[in-house]
Amino acid sequence: MRNNTRDNNNIFKKNEQVTWVTHPVSMDKLRITAGHDKAANELVPVILDALKSKDKVIFAAGGESGTGKSEIAYLVGQILNEKGVSTVE
Repeated sequence: MRNNTRDNNNIFKKNEQVTWVTHPVSMDKLRITAGHDKAANELVPVILDALKSKDKVIFAAGGESGTGKSEIAYLVGQILNEKGVSTVE
């Protein structure tokens, strides 16, 4: 699905690929873009590295409303689960 989306600078990107996902815990609709995917893939190696020295890692996301915190957290959880790392939301 293609849609007009905003990036972090509130500039619309025309025809950016968007995937809609229903979050399994909250039942919220998540709007996944390539930017969310890129951010999640950059965070996963950092989390995996932190797991080498600790039993548990807490990943927290902060920011203004609508900046993609839920989408990135969802994707990070998906990627970690695919790598065999248990996650809790």
